[in-house]
Amino acid sequence: MMERFIWLDYLTNFIQVKRKNEQMNKKTTTRKIMLSLLIASILSVVFPFVPIATSAASDAVSVTVDVLIDYGNGTKVWYHGVTLAGGVTVFDATVTVADVNYTDWGSWGIFIDAINGEWNSYPYYWMWWYWDFTESRWISGPVASNFYVLNDGDIIAWYYEDISVGPLLPPLSMVSIDIAPDILNLKSQGRWITAYIQLPEEYNPEDIDAATILLNGTFQPILDPKYDFVTNSSEYLVDYDGDGVLERMVKFNRAEVASWIFDDLGIQYGNVTLSITGELFDGTSFDGTDVIKVLFPGDADDDGDVDRYDFSLLAAAYGTNIDEVAYNWTTDFNEDGSVDRYDFSIQAEYYGKRAI
Repeated sequence: MMERFIWLDYLTNFIQVKRKNEQMNKKTTTRKIMLSLLIASILSVVFPFVPIATSAASDAVSVTVDVLIDYGNGTKVWYHGVTLAGGVTVFDATVTVADVNYTDWGSWGIFIDAINGEWNSYPYYWMWWYWDFTESRWISGPVASNFYVLNDGDIIAWYYEDISVGPLLPPLSMVSIDIAPDILNLKSQGRWITAYIQLPEEYNPEDIDAATILLNGTFQPILDPKYDFVTNSSEYLVDYDGDGVLERMVKFNRAEVASWIFDDLGIQYGNVTLSITGELFDGTSFDGTDVIKVLFPGDADDDGDVDRYDFSLLAAAYGTNIDEVAYNWTTDFNEDGSVDRYDFSIQAEYYGKRAI
C-alpha cells in the first residue's frame, strides 16, 4: 500500500506540472519526452511488472465474473455474469462490457484514459478494485489491469475517484450484509428480520442514513423512535460478527417479509437472496446481498415436504420447551419456544403437501 501512496504523490505532481505546461502552451518535443518518461516511471512504481495469476485461473477453460463501473457521481452500472475465456485479465473484462480509451505503456502496463466517454480529468482518475471474499471488502488493484488474471467468480470494479485526497477510498457499492435469522420459518411469530450492514473500514457506519435503506427495493426498516434500536447508537452500532468492525443494524417487519416471500415471490422452500440498498448522509449509495434459507411450514426434516417423518419428529418433541433437552427447534414452527398444539395445527395444515 505504501507504493500506492508514493505513486499518488508522483501522479499528483505530474498532473500539476502537466496542467501548468498546457496553460503555457509549451508543447515542445522535449516536454513530451519528459512527460512520457515521467508517466512510465509512475506506472513502474504503482504497477510493477509482476503479473498476478493462479494456476486455476490460467488453466480454466472459461471464467464468469461481475464488473462494476462506478462513475463516482452516484451512477453505478453492474455487468453480472460476464463469461470470458480462461486466462483473461481485468482489462479484457473491462473492454468487453465498456467503451475504453487507454494508453499501452508496454512492460509497465496499460493506463486507462477513459471509460464510456468519461475521461480522466484531474483530480479524477479511473482506478480499479477487486472484491476480497475472505475479508469482505474492496482491495485496490495491485498491478496494471492487463496484468491481473481473473479467476472464476471474481468481482471487479472501476471507480472514477478523486486521487488528490488520498488514501484512495474503495467504491462503496458492494458492502457486507448479514441477515438474521439465516433460516426463516415462514410461520414464525418472530417480530423482526435483522440486517447488519458492514461498510469498508474507511467508512463510518454512523454515516448510514437509515431512512434510505430498502430490503429488495420494497421494505423500509423500522424507523419508529419508540424503539431503542432506532434511536440509541449503542443499540444499532454493533460488532455482530466479532471481527472488530462495527456494523449498522436495522430491523424489518418479519411477518411482512415472510408473507412477501411466500405469497408474492411464491417461494416456499430453499434459498432466497435478499438485497439491501441505501445511502450515506452525503448521498453515497451502497448495496449488498445475503442468502437465507426458507423452510416449508411443517417440514421438520427439511426435505421440502410434510409427511409421516415430520410427524414423528413433532410427536417426539411435543410438549417440550426451549430449555428442555428433548426440545427440537425444527418442530417449533411458530418459534414461540415450545412445541405444542399450535405447531401441530401448522403441520396438519400442510400435511401431505410439497413445496412448489
